[in-house]
Amino acid sequence: MGVVAIAYGIWGILFISYCALLAYIALAARRVHNGDAPSKRVQDLPSASLLIPFHNEAKHVLATVESLKRLRMPVAWEVLFIDDHSTDGTRELLHRKAKGLPYRVLQSPKRGKKHALLHGVRHARYDLIVATDADVQLERDWLVKIVTSHVKEQWVFGTGPVFTERTGSWLCDFQYLEYLGLSLLTAAGIATGRWALANGANMAWKRSLIDALKPWDDNIDIPTGDDVFLARAVQRHIPDGTGYWWHAPVYTHAVESLKSLVAQRSRWASKLPLVSTRAFTIVLFIIGGIHWCCVWLPIYFFLVGGVPIWAIAALILSKAFADYGYLRHSARFFHQRWPGAAVFFRAWLVNALFHGVISPMLYFWSYVHIYRTRVTSP
Repeated sequence: MGVVAIAYGIWGILFISYCALLAYIALAARRVHNGDAPSKRVQDLPSASLLIPFHNEAKHVLATVESLKRLRMPVAWEVLFIDDHSTDGTRELLHRKAKGLPYRVLQSPKRGKKHALLHGVRHARYDLIVATDADVQLERDWLVKIVTSHVKEQWVFGTGPVFTERTGSWLCDFQYLEYLGLSLLTAAGIATGRWALANGANMAWKRSLIDALKPWDDNIDIPTGDDVFLARAVQRHIPDGTGYWWHAPVYTHAVESLKSLVAQRSRWASKLPLVSTRAFTIVLFIIGGIHWCCVWLPIYFFLVGGVPIWAIAALILSKAFADYGYLRHSARFFHQRWPGAAVFFRAWLVNALFHGVISPMLYFWSYVHIYRTRVTSP
């Protein structure tokens, strides 16, 4: 058997596994899709403390404040802005522009988002803690939907989707579609309990969880992961207490440069080895493998010659059409606007190159770094 035949065999196995995985994710996520937001009399809702850590967010925080002022919350609530050692005047800006909100601005005693969240939890007035970021846009009923879901479903922890705003650039369109795919993957993980994904910009939990589970004690110095470490801890100890509100998304800004995107994904990759279940490791292997092959196999086939162009094109297009169906389904699932085929295919090219070239290096280095840390630690 020649090398080309072996390469085709590997691609075939990966592609079948990838399509099966996408189908599994789409079907599993349906368990959290129960129609409209759960109904409950608004006067019976509990109060909630909304935590918003920030570090140098003067550029974005005003838009967040304006969306907070539009929130509909018929019972008492509060907003705690926690300053994670900002140096750009965000704190002063909040004091000028947040008037009219039931807000306080706190100073985190130590650097890092987890320290800021812990400080906010200690100073919160209410038992239900909701967390988001200082660079998001919130829908008017976002908080009501979250609190209502927690009460009716009796969740102790929940998370919801985060989507990026489109600006028309190739890089931003790539992130818009990627977040559609990640949100469906997160919903499937919550529904099945097979992997723990969450997003710190759209998350809520009972305050008692932090003292009971101590989810950040052994990872407090990792600069990211406040969301997945908490989700993983709840998944382990209270598997029936986790929920997902598909109907209450938040919207964030897409990263505008490749350098910033690589830095963001390096932070994401740094936490994966510590929270990945066996099932999620398989998911990462399938997704990473198919992206790697989608970039490098066509290059290899072109260089060795003897492989018809139509075969190379079929290899690439088969992956593209599988992604098109999956992401189009996710857009319908979350009631998000589909940007069209032309935008999809140009964003798909960025996706293939980024996850076929850059992401494997980031994830490989994160696993090597964690392994070295464990081996050399006393």
